[in-house]
Amino acid sequence: MSTVNPQPLWQPSRDQIAQARITAFQAWAAEHHGALAEGGYAALHRWSVDELDTFWKAVTEWFDVRFTTPYARVLGERSMPGAQWFPGATLNYAEHALRATASRADEAALLYVDETHDPRPVTWAELRRQVGSLAAELRSLGVRPGDRVSGYLPNIPQAVVALLATAAVGGVWTSCAPDFGARSVLDRFQQVEPVVLFTVDGYRYGGKEHDRSDVVAELRRELPTLRAVVHIPLLGGETPTGHWTGPTSPPRTPNPSSNRCPSTTRCGCSTPPAPRDFPRRSSSPRAAFSSNTSSNWDSTATSAPRTVSSGTPPPAG
Repeated sequence: MSTVNPQPLWQPSRDQIAQARITAFQAWAAEHHGALAEGGYAALHRWSVDELDTFWKAVTEWFDVRFTTPYARVLGERSMPGAQWFPGATLNYAEHALRATASRADEAALLYVDETHDPRPVTWAELRRQVGSLAAELRSLGVRPGDRVSGYLPNIPQAVVALLATAAVGGVWTSCAPDFGARSVLDRFQQVEPVVLFTVDGYRYGGKEHDRSDVVAELRRELPTLRAVVHIPLLGGETPTGHWTGPTSPPRTPNPSSNRCPSTTRCGCSTPPAPRDFPRRSSSPRAAFSSNTSSNWDSTATSAPRTVSSGTPPPAG
């Protein structure tokens, strides 16, 4: 039988403790909220238990949590299970994720590397601009808080932009990798009834191109709540044809090969919604977005998305 060693495997030095963020938080909380300045971690933990509301209020202030709607109280209901935290408060994940733009605008927020091993950065400023641009486009499609937006996407910058833009408008994001088959994806997406679907035409893995256009076609047929499909030609494939009945575009010519219209507003046709299109892949992910309908969304432009016939575009943010 082995003997239990009562000694810890590692302990921080005095200097490490002094420079730790939690030590700085304890000193700040002592000054602003009456936490115990002495006694180390044990004292801070005890304060967090004895002064539950004050502790969590201090945490939100220390981390600069930006509430869109202020909370009425920290802890509305203490029962467990069923505790209710910060009732009345709302906040937006995208706002918090992108706030580094203010101080790090020209630094890389994303560093995209694919099988070409050619790293391509996306700066904080560019990421925020693309997110604001796409968020405006989603609003023009009628996406509202609580609506679900799905992505059939690999780990590419466009997936990050789509996630943050969905969050910016209050939507719920869900995604599957493109190596999933149609049945596995539908098992997930049909449950949430997405209104917009982002897809790629395929992906590269192990030096090979894997076409997923057939899977995408099946997703379009079997997701009846879709208002628009956003096509990202990662492999350079053609945009699928079809009919789209979204709010910013007139109907297209129906495709006789399709037999159902998954628009939430029935259009009387017999085809699925046509996808919106991202342009073919370029050497930079910054040139990754535009649409082929009556709205134009181009990430290399200086303006936010707009309807071609409209006037001043909305701000990107």
